[in-house]
Amino acid sequence: MVAQNDYVDKFLTQTERSKHWKRPVMIKGNAQVTIQRMEPLNFESDESEDVVLAILVDKHTTEKKSVKWERVGNLNMWKWLTIEQVYMLNKLYKTTGDVGLVLEKTYAQLLMTDGGLRELAVRSFRETCKELLRVILGDENYDLVMDMYDFGRTGEEIREKLNQFYVQLSERNKKYANMIAPTCMLVYNIYGLSSVRSPRKINEDNLFVKQMHWFTREQEIEIEAMQAEGARNENLLAKILEYYENLDSLSQEKVSEELKQFCQNRVEQLLGTDGLEILKSTYKESTSAKLLLTKFTQLIENLTNENERIEASQVGVLCQKIYDAESFDFGELMSWLSPDQKLELGHLIQDHEISDDAVYERIFEFYEKAEHKKKMDARKIIESKCKRFVRRMFGNEIATKLEDHRLDKNFTAQMLSAELATYAAEIKDKKNRIKAEKSIPICNRIYFGYKGDCFCNGHSSVCGPFTHECLNCADNTYGIQCEKCLDGFEGNALIGEIGCLSVEKNNEFTECFCNNHSTECNGNGECFVIISTFF
Repeated sequence: MVAQNDYVDKFLTQTERSKHWKRPVMIKGNAQVTIQRMEPLNFESDESEDVVLAILVDKHTTEKKSVKWERVGNLNMWKWLTIEQVYMLNKLYKTTGDVGLVLEKTYAQLLMTDGGLRELAVRSFRETCKELLRVILGDENYDLVMDMYDFGRTGEEIREKLNQFYVQLSERNKKYANMIAPTCMLVYNIYGLSSVRSPRKINEDNLFVKQMHWFTREQEIEIEAMQAEGARNENLLAKILEYYENLDSLSQEKVSEELKQFCQNRVEQLLGTDGLEILKSTYKESTSAKLLLTKFTQLIENLTNENERIEASQVGVLCQKIYDAESFDFGELMSWLSPDQKLELGHLIQDHEISDDAVYERIFEFYEKAEHKKKMDARKIIESKCKRFVRRMFGNEIATKLEDHRLDKNFTAQMLSAELATYAAEIKDKKNRIKAEKSIPICNRIYFGYKGDCFCNGHSSVCGPFTHECLNCADNTYGIQCEKCLDGFEGNALIGEIGCLSVEKNNEFTECFCNNHSTECNGNGECFVIISTFF
């Protein structure tokens, strides 16, 4: 391997001559394949972001045999490689045309990673190997091999099946199979699969977990073990949710589309096509997450099978997270309340004529009357939920900024509340904007400590009902609390109506009023301190 790597490095530094591809010609029957020289095909891929492999393989159908270019570009699917590494690997492939060599070099980079980056690298590599295997073996044979892997067949059994398919391949496809096999079998750990990994029957009803292509190998093994032990579907769903919540925000964004499709498929299986359409219609037309959850709960109650009802409830929990359909999880918010208080709030929530504001106000009353220990626990719970809500609705950058401002003594609770309201007003999607506006009162009250006061430093007595920003600031002031002087005025807006004077008047200020303790002032009329010495 060392000698080979040295050769590659030398090759890359000494040659810039690109290898010419060959153009396939469609042929019929058993005629010999003919090829023509051509320039490399343009697959319209962005090689600055991914390693692009283009291989020429034989395709067989009942009517004809053909030669076809296939593009594979998933080695950097999860962006674990640097731009420089992607560039060098693309250059290596263009100059050598050796898929196996590119995989070996990429695998060497994989071995230098650890932690979360290693997981992203393995996922990307496996996607590439799966796609290469598909184009070499054909869709039908590929599906058979992947089913064997998914259903827990041993490495020996998988290798035996691969060998059966291998002898049937064309010489061209055998060449590519020989190139990819060593590295891809390492990535999938085919060599290391234990003989105890015997074939087993898996409940067909929980095969939905096989739709999750973003699991790490360790997570796949854990899920397989749960299935082998007969885990219920709701437990598998809870585990999937755990995996999702442990991802960073970028990875969550990447897998969200796959999970949204899973949510729709699973809801349709449990509630039927009509049930799914009802939820879709409610989701599109309603601005209330509470109404959507109520409709979902009603559909669950119509199920006659208890196991399906339990699973559907867990599907709801998972899909709320994925779709961000929750404003607050009232179950968590109310965990510190007494049974009687929970019951009262439950009735309020279920009453469509009771506004969200009324529900929040009742929670505030319970919070204010709580004893010290219970109040501290409640505050921790609500603050945690508010932080997560802000992060989900506005993103990590704004969430971090708000938290920094909350800890900065220069920002009052009224300022924080106005800032959050401003972010909510800027949400373009009407549905999400209304959802945010309905959800932030509890954060203002407990997370920011804002109780609705309108304090404007004496320059106004009116505040906006939602933004809480002072309106019609007088005395040459402006700001959320009329705390700043307008352009052309200077001074201190916090000291009342005479705080902000025009620059021109300040420059005309010539007389000092210092009660005979000083005769000199600065530009703002502030007295210089004179220290007297007595003899």
